[in-house]
Amino acid sequence: MEIKIGNFYTNKTKRFLYPCLKGYGDPFVTKFNLTYKLAVGIHDQTVEDTFSYKENKLYILFDTMYNPRNFESFLKWVKNESYFVYDYVFSKDCKQNRMRMLILQVPLEYEDSYQAFLGGMYSKMYNKKQLDFLWKQRTDDYHILCNNPIAKKNMLIKIRDEFEIFDDVSYFNSIEESELPLKNKEEIFNFVGEDYFFNKENRVL
Repeated sequence: MEIKIGNFYTNKTKRFLYPCLKGYGDPFVTKFNLTYKLAVGIHDQTVEDTFSYKENKLYILFDTMYNPRNFESFLKWVKNESYFVYDYVFSKDCKQNRMRMLILQVPLEYEDSYQAFLGGMYSKMYNKKQLDFLWKQRTDDYHILCNNPIAKKNMLIKIRDEFEIFDDVSYFNSIEESELPLKNKEEIFNFVGEDYFFNKENRVL
């Protein structure tokens, strides 16, 4: 991840999973929206030695210097909620201690969505009712979650460009989803390792 002050890093966690936090209701959303986020992911490798993908947690990195009163108010409030797990200063560097990580459980209704997300099964994440609630506008990400044929076509273009495949990419049509699997370096904070794509079956339970 490329963490930069003043920028909310875009990855698949932000695009496809992060919106499910709306499931905690208007009081949460109102207070949450007054804070400034820098990134969101599925794990921070510096926190624990093993990663249990069954815990359904989101790691959200905040900039506490941006409207600090709003952040402190939100933190004090959310610590009393059942879905709050833990919070900590993200960096030991004194110059970067403005960044704070909060770990929250995903809403119970979206636990299956979390598991589908880890497996790269984006079209299995949400039913129509959930999609209509979380995505009021029909964005490109919405079409990916619906496995729209146009989204599949765009993914083939992405495969060609990212992996520099200059031959016919039509044989990738057998891929069920309209987006590539999760990449460890994009979804896990402080990731160190050689694995390119995330594979939940290789994670410790």
